[in-house]
Amino acid sequence: MPSLPDLPTELLVEIIKCYPSLYVYKADALVHGVYARQISGERPLRSLSQTCRLLRRIFLPVLWARIYAGPWRKEAKPKNSGGKTVERFMRGIRRTAYVVPYIQCLSVSMQESTMQNWELIAEFIRVLRILPNLRTLTILGIPSAMMSTFCASFSEFSFPSVTSLVLPDRLAPVIRHFPNVRTLTNARDVWGDFGTGQQLLSEAEGRCKQLRTINNLVPTQTVANYIRQAIPGIQSLSIWQTTRFYGVKEFPEFMRSIEGMDNLSELTFRYGLWLDTPETPYHLSVLGQIAEAGKRALRTSKASRRKELCIQYMKPGGGIVQREKQVTVEA
Repeated sequence: MPSLPDLPTELLVEIIKCYPSLYVYKADALVHGVYARQISGERPLRSLSQTCRLLRRIFLPVLWARIYAGPWRKEAKPKNSGGKTVERFMRGIRRTAYVVPYIQCLSVSMQESTMQNWELIAEFIRVLRILPNLRTLTILGIPSAMMSTFCASFSEFSFPSVTSLVLPDRLAPVIRHFPNVRTLTNARDVWGDFGTGQQLLSEAEGRCKQLRTINNLVPTQTVANYIRQAIPGIQSLSIWQTTRFYGVKEFPEFMRSIEGMDNLSELTFRYGLWLDTPETPYHLSVLGQIAEAGKRALRTSKASRRKELCIQYMKPGGGIVQREKQVTVEA
């Protein structure tokens, strides 16, 4: 009876191309604002890669393409781990050399790092240095007491393969070690902290010359000024309302400050209401004004590409997109 390995290799390769490129855990939901349906898919990939040599060659790279190490992952914190789960995970990657070329995305929570457990940071740096194909890096959870130690650990190294960087605002000093970043995301840390993104923009100025996309900024006048001065070539920008519903004052003023940009063609506004508060006529009226301000900013942009405005409603407390409206803006 025919089975999966009997299919032509070319067909299996085409099938695996349809596999979701982003496995959605809570950490990613909070950082990226991705859709609510969670996709892990690790078990079927692991089972397929252990079936035979043919399927291993095809499915193993997909299994290891995206790695999560941190307390947000239930299976990553076994009993009696002694607070060294991530450190052991990092050490395991170094000892399993055959998976190193497959790793393209790495998301790490450093909550376990302490002055007594500084070796976690050292292991993390060692892993970064041996990943030749790493493209996306997410770092969360650095305790305040370990900030200086963590930033200093990068001092002698540069990681040019990374093109997408996800960091809390307070980790901005490490940006200088990722010179080829094209996408920079301001992350809500696992501690609940969420900065405006001002520090990230300040640190990126003059260092990340290929930066084209910035995610999850808070719309303040200072941030708008940094965008114009530090990242004049920005193409895609997303704004995230964090603690309250931004209204007529904040967002339209922010939009006016970035009118006439050279390359801005994609603009996203993300918002949420407290708990399950329904949208009132006031909220809908404000959203209308936000949409008009966003359209005006895109119309005045000098970009020749197609211009799109997207408004996303985030699930209360979860940072996951519940619904969105996308509009093509004509010149």
